[in-house]
Amino acid sequence: MKNKILISLLAAICSFVLASCDGHGTKLMFNKGELYYTEGVTEDEANKLGKYLVDNEFFDGVEKSAQITKEGSKYQFRMVTQEEFIEDANFAVIAGTMAQQLSTAVFGGAETELHLCDEMLKTKKVIPATKAVAPAKTPAEPAVPAAAE
Repeated sequence: MKNKILISLLAAICSFVLASCDGHGTKLMFNKGELYYTEGVTEDEANKLGKYLVDNEFFDGVEKSAQITKEGSKYQFRMVTQEEFIEDANFAVIAGTMAQQLSTAVFGGAETELHLCDEMLKTKKVIPATKAVAPAKTPAEPAVPAAAE
């Protein structure tokens, strides 16, 4: 549920369609969302990502564009982002979490980064996947004195 909320928040912020479709790769459509994939990314990987984005309400019936590329073994998820969010620290935390979720759920744990882009998919800022944080250890139970006899 938490994943869906984070991805839905990103979807609301990233609700732009590319100004031009040329040179962004092969286009697939998912619930009014345009997902482009480039050489190095298979059609199966792009379809798995598109389904994930629909299931988690990133592609929520509102027109928006995203792209998946691969540089070496690193996946790069690019999304058109409203200018005011590109330098927003809170948004960067959410974007890093999404990159980690994509790595885990879609790309088999492969290194993944999220690119915040303008309407031409030109990268404005790169957000690496947030590393999973180990849960905090609970403090040891205090010793309970033995009952007096």
